[in-house]
Amino acid sequence: WNHSGRNYDHVALSARYREDWISQKVCQIIPQDLTREWRKLDSDEAQEADTQFEVANIFREAHKWARLYGTSFIVLDIHKDRLIRFECTELPIYERQRNLWYSDSILIPLMQQIDNFHTTSFAAAQMVQEANTDIIKVEGLRNILQSDAGTSAMLNRFSEWKQIKSVFGVSILDASEEYEQKSIQLSGVKDLIWEYLKMVSASVSIPATRFLSASPDGMNATGESDLVNYIETLQGQHKAIYDPRLITVDKLLAAHFGLQEEDFKYEWSCIFPESAAQKAERC
Repeated sequence: WNHSGRNYDHVALSARYREDWISQKVCQIIPQDLTREWRKLDSDEAQEADTQFEVANIFREAHKWARLYGTSFIVLDIHKDRLIRFECTELPIYERQRNLWYSDSILIPLMQQIDNFHTTSFAAAQMVQEANTDIIKVEGLRNILQSDAGTSAMLNRFSEWKQIKSVFGVSILDASEEYEQKSIQLSGVKDLIWEYLKMVSASVSIPATRFLSASPDGMNATGESDLVNYIETLQGQHKAIYDPRLITVDKLLAAHFGLQEEDFKYEWSCIFPESAAQKAERC
């Protein structure tokens, strides 16, 4: 393995985010899920302050751009010390120093895998276009193509034949010409494409039911166990990533609105909307 230096190229990371839907999902899904239901504050005044300053939206944006670029900041004031820092892929100490004390984009180790999916998808699209190929055997074809006039006449002949076949659904050929159609077998292509997508999904610890909006494979598979594990992972990120940063934000909101810091005690809401029974069990 060698250093790619890809994290220094923010232009390439931005272009990948703009042009590639998989990269967008990788960067967006977890911040969206962590902030979709947000938190319930003990005080109505504190809840109003949180809503007015759109804290959930700010955290979602900061977390999303950290996943794309490696590190992002919420600027609380013009002074450099008033920053809330979000990280993505943490690096060993010497690598952090080489990286100017920034973390890495989550996309860097995924780029080859994502590109493999797009290559396979493009190849499959090309195969679909050529799935049915018309083959016509013409007597003396080699001699016909030896002159420009013969080649031009041949191209015009079969261009018109293709048009007649497409419009009228009939094939008109000379008695000496033979026609057959060759079909390409596409079985297995879909499975290969899905496998690449599932590998990307697994690489970012997002279940396929969430990342791909599709049901899992296998008999009696519901994906519920994967979703439970995912929710538990997100709950851990609430504690590890959001709680320490909200301490600073809540102190500033309390001072701004003339409230007590105790007013900003909160509990995290259930991450996914569920039935009453499911909510009681999970939360």
